[in-house]
Amino acid sequence: MKLSDLIKDFSKSVISKDYNISSIASNSKNIQPGGLFIAVKGFKFDGHDYIDQAFSKGAIAVIAQTNPKNLKNVILVENSRLTMASVAANFYGNPSKGMTLVGITGTNGKTTTTWLVESIFKTCGFSTGVIGTVNIRYKNLVFDNPVTTPDSIALQKTLYKMKKSGVTHVIMEVSSHGLDLNRVDYCHFDLGIFTNLSQDHLDYHKGMSEYFNCKKRFFTQCLGSSKKNNPIAIVNIDDPKGEILLKSIKYKTIAVSTQK
Repeated sequence: MKLSDLIKDFSKSVISKDYNISSIASNSKNIQPGGLFIAVKGFKFDGHDYIDQAFSKGAIAVIAQTNPKNLKNVILVENSRLTMASVAANFYGNPSKGMTLVGITGTNGKTTTTWLVESIFKTCGFSTGVIGTVNIRYKNLVFDNPVTTPDSIALQKTLYKMKKSGVTHVIMEVSSHGLDLNRVDYCHFDLGIFTNLSQDHLDYHKGMSEYFNCKKRFFTQCLGSSKKNNPIAIVNIDDPKGEILLKSIKYKTIAVSTQK
């Protein structure tokens, strides 16, 4: 794919040549000759410290937020993690556009809900895939999944493989970490499910308000801005946060309750 097609929405730099990109990676160890390296600041390591290494391993270009050494073919963007989500989706042909994609978020019950929805879809005869905490599975294939929501490159690659194998319906657990780190941006969801919200992940989030707003972003931005027609949100209103969430959604909603 042409470099210009990957970066057209984010680049603040003018590229000297429109290279053909053979691969993409955010880990310099995974760089292949002719590839594009995306420098992302992580919790332990900063990809910007490995730009030289990426070029030495054959990277054609680098996407980064800073370029202190003024290296050639470094394309500056405001948010390299968000840009990575866009680049990954483009590189793998935006696979979720051609499938039915369901996102499930909440503190508890995500995994159980994926099993329930998977059973329903399979009973209806749909070729179904799941991306979740337990594993990634489709077409009698099962893969370990080290995190609930994979990074955007791994996620888009998985969706691409699922679509190529004939999967039509995908159910994905969407974690607050995945949302905050832009892993599911540029995924085209058809439906979102909110299970509940209780105290969790406060080692990462700065409080319950920030934690809830992160979950809320899935519905107001990711699902709300989906390029699919008529997205739907299913919200558990037995949880007080579910009632608050319901009022913020501007598209079709289905409220569920065992008490009201």
